[in-house]
Parts: sequence; structure tokens; C-alpha cells
Amino acid sequence: MSFKCEKCKKSQPPKSSPILHVVQTRSKVYTNEAGEETGRGTEIVKAIKICKKCDDKIKKDKEKENLPQLEKCTVGNCIHAPKVNK
Repeated sequence: MSFKCEKCKKSQPPKSSPILHVVQTRSKVYTNEAGEETGRGTEIVKAIKICKKCDDKIKKDKEKENLPQLEKCTVGNCIHAPKVNK
């Protein structure tokens, strides 16, 4: 079965499977019948169906966000490695 990617809005070929991408979550407190807290977790509020190409792009963008930012060394005509800002 084909589907339409909810990110790029393109129809996908037959027999391709959508990837569910979580876009919103919320905190959840789990209780028993007596109303006592038994645990905490998160629930999915909204997930969208996306294609492999959009999923790859999202993963690549997330990797870039997690990389430390490089700053040029400010010591004259320095040949040192760039400073890493975290």
C-alpha cells in the first residue's frame, strides 16, 4: 500500500512502508485503582507518517545539532586546532 509523506507531501511508491516520526509528547503519571502513583513516563501525542528520505534528513539534522560548535583560534596566525565550544 502506498502513502503520502506528511512532511514532503509526496506520494510514495506501492509497497513502501511509512516511518512513524513522533512530533509531540507529554508527561504521564500512571496510577493504580487506588489512585496511588505507580510510575511516570511519556505518551505520544502526535506522530506523522514520513518517507525514508525525510527520515534520513531529520536524522542528519539532529546529528548536526548534537555536534560541538567550532570556533576559530584567536591567537594571531594560529595553526592550532579550532577551539571546541560545548
